Amino acid sequence: MSTVDEPDGGREPTKANDEVRAAMVAHHAGLVAGLDELVGRAEEEVASGSDAGGELKAVVSYLDREVLPHAAAEEASLYGLARRAGLDPLVQAMVGEHAWLRGQTAALVGKVGVRGVSQARALAAVFALHAGKENDLILPELAARPEVDLGAVLSAMQSQLSQGPEGRGTPREAARSSS
Repeated sequence: MSTVDEPDGGREPTKANDEVRAAMVAHHAGLVAGLDELVGRAEEEVASGSDAGGELKAVVSYLDREVLPHAAAEEASLYGLARRAGLDPLVQAMVGEHAWLRGQTAALVGKVGVRGVSQARALAAVFALHAGKENDLILPELAARPEVDLGAVLSAMQSQLSQGPEGRGTPREAARSSS
């Protein structure tokens, strides 16, 4: 995979990067909104007297299916570029947050009631802050570099995500192996 954007017909690499960056930011917003919606449903169920077990199962499933694989794909592609761009301390913190998200997802399995919903809300809040740091700190730095091809990075992430969980293990397996 090349990380260099070859000029083609006068296209400015940073302009192309800005377009990809906008798509990545929109995807992060969708992930955050999807998690927030599911946690909101669990909160409504607890407020109505339910244990919200089914809703919390849906939260864990969403994290396992959408959020955690996305985080793994970022670590495998985007974060390497960010390290080379001088953002290593930030990347280390972001990888630590991914580990926290994996661990909290594993800990949420089987939880019900107010405690489970509170844990899910905290997880959603941390994830929203995490996505904001990627959007506001990592992506702008990379998008501004003409030698970086965010389109190639996005393609690599999409390729990894399209492979499904085979070969990368489940997020809970990753949480166990990182403990």
